[in-house]
Amino acid sequence: MDDDDKAAMEWIQENTASDSNFVVLGDAAEWFPLMTDRAILVGPWGVEWEGHENYRHHLGLYKRLSRCPGKACLTKKMIANDVNPTYIYVPKNHYTVRGIDEYQKPWLRGQMVDSDRYRLVYENEGAMVFRIDEPMEPVEIPEDGPQPVSA
Repeated sequence: MDDDDKAAMEWIQENTASDSNFVVLGDAAEWFPLMTDRAILVGPWGVEWEGHENYRHHLGLYKRLSRCPGKACLTKKMIANDVNPTYIYVPKNHYTVRGIDEYQKPWLRGQMVDSDRYRLVYENEGAMVFRIDEPMEPVEIPEDGPQPVSA
């Protein structure tokens, strides 16, 4: 956790409702509840007391979400796991996941900024916070309905 994380977390504590919940990508998630007094929906911290299976599920999901290369991956994994946060905390550039160095690709951030589902509400040099404007629900597309168009 660095100064950008601290500044983002201070903003969150001052500018989001106390009952807001978050998905936090990267290891800043470990300190997030303490620094913001807000809940995280995915992470191994605190669930180790609920049994090995629950711990492994949360740890695995935390790692997979934190390493998503794009918006579609992130959205799909949250929907598949019934994770419905109010906000998503996204690190920029270098960050760690369980101590392993990662690099946040700019296209994830760009895709989220351009999305109707995610609305950028805070940004600094090292972190972005998005509010989710559409619920995390599966979208049913009939076989004869609109299909993705390749560029």
